[in-house]
Amino acid sequence: MHSSELLLIIVFSLTIVTEANEKKSSENNSSRCKLEKSNGKECSKAKPSIQWYFDTSASICLAFKYAGCGGNENRFTTAGECEEVCIPEDYGWCALNTSEEKDEHGESRTCSVGPEHLPNDTLCSAGYTCKSLAFFAVCCPKEKEELWEKNMNPICPNGTDLVKVDRGDWQMVLLGKSCDDKFCPVDAECRKQEILAHCCMG
Repeated sequence: MHSSELLLIIVFSLTIVTEANEKKSSENNSSRCKLEKSNGKECSKAKPSIQWYFDTSASICLAFKYAGCGGNENRFTTAGECEEVCIPEDYGWCALNTSEEKDEHGESRTCSVGPEHLPNDTLCSAGYTCKSLAFFAVCCPKEKEELWEKNMNPICPNGTDLVKVDRGDWQMVLLGKSCDDKFCPVDAECRKQEILAHCCMG
């Protein structure tokens, strides 16, 4: 066997192994993100801290107070890390995992127009609104989308400020699933809406 043939076999074998490892890693991450949130338990080794987990019912990463020890792998030190592991870059969905409108062939009804794929509500039936996803737009249940928007962009009473998290070049509203998750700073008040909870400065 010539050295060039041997080299080709080695490269091919390494490629197969690499692809298999990447697939296994992706599957492990997917399983990790499906685990129920676990607050862990208090211990002398570590202090409680705010961590993030992927919430499968809302399909987003939410904050919670981690006790310090134990728990499971659905736990991340930052929202960005959680999103990188659990949410594909090209992933898009209707709010709360509701189903998009279907056309007469049972396919998702798309509603984007023009070369820039701008959303157009007039292409959706009554009760649906056009929502942009990664590469196109689909018709999602309007009531759920409006409720989701209200919970994702809450307003604090009496003009008080929302607690936000620094994401580098932008600020993200600090959100959790419930006030029981104790994710708000000590000088802020937790307020629960229909789906999510947020923090308002006192």
